[in-house]
Parts: sequence; C-alpha cells; structure tokens
Amino acid sequence: MDNRLEQTKQVWNEVDINQVRDVAWSSISYFSKKLTQSFSLDSQIVPLIHNLLAQRLPARSDNLTGAAIVCGDMQSEKWFFEDNKIVKFTKIDGYDLSNVSLARYSPAENIQFVPHVLDCNDLVLERNSYDLIVGCNGIHHIYNLGNFFYQAHKSLNDDGLIYLYEWIGLNYLQIPKINHFFATILLILLFPSKAIRTTHMGKIKGFWIQHSPNEFDPSEACNSQELLSQFLKYFQPLKKVMFGGLTYPVFEGIAQNLDENKLINKIRIRIVYYTDVLLTKLNIIKPCFIAVIAEKKKL
Repeated sequence: MDNRLEQTKQVWNEVDINQVRDVAWSSISYFSKKLTQSFSLDSQIVPLIHNLLAQRLPARSDNLTGAAIVCGDMQSEKWFFEDNKIVKFTKIDGYDLSNVSLARYSPAENIQFVPHVLDCNDLVLERNSYDLIVGCNGIHHIYNLGNFFYQAHKSLNDDGLIYLYEWIGLNYLQIPKINHFFATILLILLFPSKAIRTTHMGKIKGFWIQHSPNEFDPSEACNSQELLSQFLKYFQPLKKVMFGGLTYPVFEGIAQNLDENKLINKIRIRIVYYTDVLLTKLNIIKPCFIAVIAEKKKL
C-alpha cells in the first residue's frame, strides 16, 4: 500500500465521524427537506427508489441485492437497504478501504451484509450482480473513476438503479472563485457575529472559506471534476438535482452554531438556499453536488 493510500486509511480509521456529521452543512434539516422535494413532492428519496425498483423488478422485489461503495459505516447508505416496506433486500456488499469504519455498522436482521476491505480504485465487480448501487459522499474519494463506473455498469442488472449523492465541484473540495465571492458576501451580511462564523476547528468563515488542498486527506475529492462526465458515459439519469454551490461554502463547519428553531436562523438559511437556487439556474455559480437516480445505458 503506497503512502497516500495508507494515510487515507489512517484518517478514516481514526476520524470522529459523528463530529464530522454534526458540523456539516447537510446536517441542517431544511436542506435535506428541499432536496427531497426537488425529486418528488409526495415521496422521500428512499421510497421513491423502492417504488421504481418494485415496478422494474416485480418478480424478485422481495429478494434484492445491493452494493454500497466507499460506504464507511453505512450510516448514509443503510436506509436504502434496511427499509423493507416496499421492497426487500436480502444481501448487501459494502466496499471501503477502512476496516474500522465497516466494522461500526450493525446490519438489520434478515440482511446479509458482506464487508469488503479494499482500495476501490481497483474495484472488480461481478456482472449482473446488483439491483441497486448506492454511493453517498464516497465515490469522490476514488481517483480511477473510469474503472469504477465501468464496474458499476457491468455489475448492475438491466432493470436495476444506481443512486449517487456526490461532490462534483473542484478537486480537493476547493470553491470556485465566483461561488467564494457570493459566499463571502452572504456570510458577512447575514452573520455579523464572528462567533457564529467560527468553525469547529477555530477558523472564522468570511473572507476565508475553505481549507487548502494539502489539509485534506489525499483521496478527498481527488478527481471530482471528472466524476459527472465519467458517470454519464455509463448511466442515464432518471431524476437529477445539482446544488450546494453556496449552501456548502457558507454553512460547512458552522452548522453546529445555528439553532434551526430560531426565526432569524430560519430566515438566514432560506436566504442562502434560494440565492443558491437562483444563481445556479442563471449559471452564475457552479453547483458542488449532484443527487441522481439513474439506470444503465445500453453500450
């Protein structure tokens, strides 16, 4: 194992993942609510996918197989497999470099969870072996995206689905200059108190927005600018939302400082959200994330 891979594994073996989630912009519940509404006004994302699978795979909807890629402790991915009201998964393969992260997951009863500790850059999957493949903020840690999406396409059954929630912004989580400009304005105008703008690591957001590339682990968004183009070579989106160009740089690292129940914070959050939506639609800022449900292309 080379030094960069070993460093990455050590980071994810030792990281306090609960703290990472607590300070993340995505921990603000309003954003997950709006993302869900962008997909469907009358359904959560998991039931939406499960209903699609039930329609596409009626003969075996109670005996599905799934894969979670760069899944860590499965806390984001498990909902797609454990909820059995509409369809039922009986076997899940989880792939990740960190054995410690994989060991944190306790699967639900009646699900066979098979952990695979490996470098997902070298992933090899069996043909036609999965009905659902899920990647939630893990695929952007893969550099060899061409191989990954080829393997995912090969392993997905013809009527199966793939769901991604991934960073598609600049490599190493860097913020485009135009996004940085608007994020700085919003932070300083909406949050004049430096205490609210102070991250869990003591950095004050405003003119400073993001850590430099060398402050992240070597795999962090290591080839993210290629992610969407490589994905679209192999998969046809059924539903797609691109977002986060301002909500991420504004709130990442300071979400824990905001009481969402306070009216002033509700207003601040909505101002940033709708500014993000508007400037993205006008192609003024670049979205940093994609959430997409897709089927495999016929190649």
